[in-house]
Amino acid sequence: MNSFFKKFSIIDFLNLSCLAVVVVFYALAFPRTPYKIAAPLAFLALFLFMILMISLRSKNIFDRHQELLDILYPVFFVFGIFETFFMTLSYFNTNRYDSLMARIDRVLLGVDPTIWIQSWISPLTTDFFHILYFFYFPMPFFIVVWLYRKKKFNELTETFFVYIFTYFGAYITYFFVPVQGPRFFMEKLHTVPLKGIIVTDPIRALIDFFEPNKLDAFPSLHTAIVLTTLFICHKYNKKLYRFFLPISVGIFISLIYCRYHYFIDMVAGAAWSTFAYFASTYLYSRYNPRCFPHFGIGIKKNGEGK
Repeated sequence: MNSFFKKFSIIDFLNLSCLAVVVVFYALAFPRTPYKIAAPLAFLALFLFMILMISLRSKNIFDRHQELLDILYPVFFVFGIFETFFMTLSYFNTNRYDSLMARIDRVLLGVDPTIWIQSWISPLTTDFFHILYFFYFPMPFFIVVWLYRKKKFNELTETFFVYIFTYFGAYITYFFVPVQGPRFFMEKLHTVPLKGIIVTDPIRALIDFFEPNKLDAFPSLHTAIVLTTLFICHKYNKKLYRFFLPISVGIFISLIYCRYHYFIDMVAGAAWSTFAYFASTYLYSRYNPRCFPHFGIGIKKNGEGK
């Protein structure tokens, strides 16, 4: 068993841990889910993909391009885990907590935010906020690419660990607090349609296509990942941090405007991001020295990561 794990990076251990938790959730949902073959095959594919990437990294087969492969591998793994949730989550937990979230919003704010903000709605504004909403997806890659180009491989590994820790913690929460979001639960109360000019419909269609699970509103990963990006940029690249600050404010507004989140989702996302950042950086500093380097070639060539 030790020989099996000796080539695992700290990111590999985190990926394996999340996959194991999701498999346990699936096992508990097994009597109810109709995906009795597809889900296990998806989990097996993710596991074999991880083992293949670990093998390629440890053998340094791709030489100069190895670090790029090691960047893409956790991105696809995190995405792959999320894409399995429609086969497990709704069968693991049949409860829905949208009414609770809406009540909490009214207690905190005195209004339903997505209804209150309807006075702002116009086609141009709708396009603008959907662009901001979508910008969340490529946003982490700016700091990742900057660290990669600077050959800061230890910092890059830590950054990936922080991001993945944040994603996986939110993913697990989805199973215990399934929330659709106001665009579904409060659909009949929204009297002003969100119609854009050019980009709104394509963005919404793309998100719906890659999001077969619709129970992922609490906590808001948009809030969590945007704040995590700000934490990381403040640590490594102050110029990028200052550039992202106003964009981040716009993204937060877009979560309400586009009706994807309740306000309490955002509060929970901010709280989770803050906890996850400090917890993951602590775990990284303590356990990474015991693990195989995730960016092995870069570290060997540049003396990074010691």
